[in-house]
Amino acid sequence: FGNAGVNTKSYDCFFSSNLDGLNVNQDITLGTGFAGGGFKANLGLASEVFPGMHLGMTVDNILGFISWGAVTEDLHYNVRIDSVYVSNLEDDLYVESHETNDSGNWKTKLPIEIKMSALYQLPRANISLDWVQGTDNSLFTSKISRWSMGSELELTKNIPIHLGVAFGNSESPWRMSYGIGLKTKISEFGIGFQTYESMFPGLGSKGVSLATYMNLRM
Repeated sequence: FGNAGVNTKSYDCFFSSNLDGLNVNQDITLGTGFAGGGFKANLGLASEVFPGMHLGMTVDNILGFISWGAVTEDLHYNVRIDSVYVSNLEDDLYVESHETNDSGNWKTKLPIEIKMSALYQLPRANISLDWVQGTDNSLFTSKISRWSMGSELELTKNIPIHLGVAFGNSESPWRMSYGIGLKTKISEFGIGFQTYESMFPGLGSKGVSLATYMNLRM
């Protein structure tokens, strides 16, 4: 299911600078939708190739799409700037207009994404390597590969600590993650933080994010 989606249906822009001044004419039409529904399937395989060593592969978003049909509209924006000179920039010499029209159903396609992972387990620790590759660029997927590594170490039987690194690429920076958890017979809880382009949070970090998780065993 999807809450809201936006699709650029058309875009046109004309720009010129000559003796008549600066001239701009820009048109854009956005298709918007709310309360969409869709479908996707995934296929996964996993195997323990030798004791402690697990390999897995998943193909996600097979035949994936979201259809927007509950509330759909086309938003059309137009901006015009005619004969503007540096000497009169302070004047209000541009015209902006917009209109909204009802539209029919439209779909957001979900490109296929391939995920592969390896997990090596020791009695009180494990280490994993993950690779993600999208077949096309979208809000959810990327054609640029993403690599990450993670490990878990049990300080005691009930207290695991976590360490992870996401290797950067041309779209996103590299990140380090640290966390600690608490395990009981019926639940598992943990908290962690992530720092961007820095081994530890500090003045050199480009950002910090926090996260928690909780699992219940019935």
